[in-house]
Amino acid sequence: METKTVEPYLIKIDSLYAPDTVNIKSVFNIELYGYVGPNKCYAFEKAYHSVNDLHEITIEVWGRYTYYGDPCVEGEILMKETIEMAISAPGVYKIKGLQPNNLYTERKLVVK
Repeated sequence: METKTVEPYLIKIDSLYAPDTVNIKSVFNIELYGYVGPNKCYAFEKAYHSVNDLHEITIEVWGRYTYYGDPCVEGEILMKETIEMAISAPGVYKIKGLQPNNLYTERKLVVK
């Protein structure tokens, strides 16, 4: 009997780094760190981000669990990903990293 499982899941963002202040329309990086999974069946897939009218930058980081019936190769998988972006309107922004429990990890960003 063949067993195959492929499931997306939200990766918990343990921490995120961004500059405190950036200039309008200047490209900057947001670095994301987290725990992807306990073995090689877990993998980082994609980080999505959006900016809304409330000056919130929301980030979701998705992984994929893939199992084909063979034992998964041991070894913790950690995430270190970078999002590159620029903001076109000045103001105080809140960077919000969505967590699996529907809470957020947050950081303030000032755009001049």
